Amino acid sequence: MSKTSKTTRTVRKSSTITRPNVDRTIVQSIKEQVISLLDTAKNGQWVGTMTDLSGKIRTGIRSPSYLRRVLNVAVPSIRNAGVSVKFGRTTDHSRTRYVRFIQG
Repeated sequence: MSKTSKTTRTVRKSSTITRPNVDRTIVQSIKEQVISLLDTAKNGQWVGTMTDLSGKIRTGIRSPSYLRRVLNVAVPSIRNAGVSVKFGRTTDHSRTRYVRFIQG
């Protein structure tokens, strides 16, 4: 008698990043707060890290990485309001991540 063996394969899940389910009121709140931040900023421009941004706007989000994910959802709405949004890194050794808002 031959015995059949079953082989088990482990299938790896896709490593795609899913966008968080964000309530529209949070997106609207972030958009309004960014616009008011630019109204008080010099030259209609603001540059800083996610930690800096979380200190300037009140979202209830404490984690800078989660704020970035939520901000990614809000970016189209912010851009539709006439604000340029750019994410980048500094060129020095630390390569700090930043966000730049320019009203225009």
